[in-house]
Amino acid sequence: MNKIVVVDLDGCLCSLNSFRYWLVFSFLFLFISFRWFALIKFIKVVLLRFFHKSNRVQMKREILSVTENIPCFFIKWFCQFLYCFTNSDVLKEMRKYENTQVSVVLCTAAPACYVDVLAKKFDFSHVFSSGSVFNSLWKENIGEEKWRSVSAYYGKDVILECVITDHHDDLPLLLKAKKRLLVRPSRVTLDEVTGIFDFDVL
Repeated sequence: MNKIVVVDLDGCLCSLNSFRYWLVFSFLFLFISFRWFALIKFIKVVLLRFFHKSNRVQMKREILSVTENIPCFFIKWFCQFLYCFTNSDVLKEMRKYENTQVSVVLCTAAPACYVDVLAKKFDFSHVFSSGSVFNSLWKENIGEEKWRSVSAYYGKDVILECVITDHHDDLPLLLKAKKRLLVRPSRVTLDEVTGIFDFDVL
């Protein structure tokens, strides 16, 4: 029977919201590389979201349709930036499972186009992220979708030894975990989970 530790990325392993900074970095890349058509579409998508003409998922999908194929060298630069904000407390928790029968996996809503590169720095057994938007079956890897991703790979009888996250969006995973660590949780997240299960705060 598989035993795993699930680690979230944004606000957890990485103290930043990586996708917000992806917006900034990819905008700059499109601008300095004179990709005007892509840049105009990028700005249009952001403005539609700003004026509440689209939802968060629609914006994310449209942004990725423009930025997903940004060159590898630029993605590596972006990941080097994110490494500077690695949460050392989360790393310590991950290292507790070294040389054990428990696998440590990264499970995030962030896009695979940079998560797959970022994750190579860490010793994850597997990475679950939001795949290519050019797949017609694309879904954001968030909430219940995270559990579906994990259980599809490891089986529904997988044992979640620990879930490390900052957000109540991961409630489907947290409810199934034996141990729960909340990383700098917001007041909203604390309100959502208090009284439902026991947890520790990092």
